[in-house]
Amino acid sequence: MIPITIISRIRNESLLLPDFLNHIDKFGSEFWFFDDASTDESYDILNSHPKTKCVIRNNFHNINQTFVQTAQRHLLLELAKKNTKNDWIMLIEPDEKVEFDFNKLEEYDRQNVSGIFFKLFDSYITSEDQKPYKKGDLSKLRKYFGPEYREICFLFKKDKAKFDLTMPACRQPNIEGNTIVDGFVKHYGKSLSIDHWNETVEYYIRSVPMLAEKWMQRRGKAIHEKSDFGRELLTWDQITSGEHPIVKI
Repeated sequence: MIPITIISRIRNESLLLPDFLNHIDKFGSEFWFFDDASTDESYDILNSHPKTKCVIRNNFHNINQTFVQTAQRHLLLELAKKNTKNDWIMLIEPDEKVEFDFNKLEEYDRQNVSGIFFKLFDSYITSEDQKPYKKGDLSKLRKYFGPEYREICFLFKKDKAKFDLTMPACRQPNIEGNTIVDGFVKHYGKSLSIDHWNETVEYYIRSVPMLAEKWMQRRGKAIHEKSDFGRELLTWDQITSGEHPIVKI
């Protein structure tokens, strides 16, 4: 299997990191992290993994994250590009679980594919499924997901990827060359717990002003009967079956 370098930006993720590291250990050959001034045990947990090559540690957390996250991801990507021998890099976050046949990467590499976009779906807390995440396999946490997905480039050739520092809160680099869409991602950032939802709402209101209005409307709405976009929720099997409509956003 083609070796893959994992890069990830982290802040106060000690709850998720044991499962996250176990997840990326299955397909990543080495790890590079940016720790944005964590106040928990994240830094020590990251450093203790044998595949960790580097943890950039920021000692000051900037409250206004509008352009900071873009700059941090850019710095991490450029450092990894200069120091890794691997051609392929994956950018992933601790609250995400990827589903992808990594054996396909050899064929995509021969086809001169530069980047692979994954379909990312949000999971939700519902009235009958609101137990908070404590530990264990995050992918077993929730039953329901929204039918909406974002196409995000998780996997890319290092010499074809570059962040645009003028883009606010930029999650993914720009990719030069041919790209395809393949693979799924379960995103649990909205469903770890009711308390975490409330903290997330206040974080975006305070730290990313351009998104404040949208997140203000989500205050007190951790429990969902429909998605944030007003659509009926689906199980993961329904989403991946191809028999139910899904919506790109």
